[in-house]
Amino acid sequence: MGIVRPLPEVEAWLDADADSWSSLADQEYKALVRRWSKGFAPLAAAGDSRFWGDRAMMALETRLPADVFVFSGLKVPRLANTGGAGAAAYRAIGLRSVRRNKANEMELIVVSEDFAWSCVFTHEAGAFHSEQLYERSLTAQPSALSDSD
Repeated sequence: MGIVRPLPEVEAWLDADADSWSSLADQEYKALVRRWSKGFAPLAAAGDSRFWGDRAMMALETRLPADVFVFSGLKVPRLANTGGAGAAAYRAIGLRSVRRNKANEMELIVVSEDFAWSCVFTHEAGAFHSEQLYERSLTAQPSALSDSD
């Protein structure tokens, strides 16, 4: 049995708000988590977000539609994100909107396919923490799930 599990609520959202989507296999999930951790975990740990809360959501909306990865299972302690329901990951093509309340409840992470930006959601949104949107500059555009950046 693999580590990646389906999240029917996320799949229903992607059915409605993306042109298409697919779930990732265990190895793809592991590569996604490694790459996100390498590129964004240092920004999160340092509190180096570009936008937070309502401003993060507005900035995220300006980036849509976009090709993104949506995943859970990775803890982001600074934001009280405990990993949500466990390991799950999807690639969404043409994502048009993010269901903010559901994303916070499920502690999802959304990252652009080119890993230029990422938004981290937390079940504590509106209480002690808020959604955080991180940006990073890319000197190269490696393939979406390579470990080479």
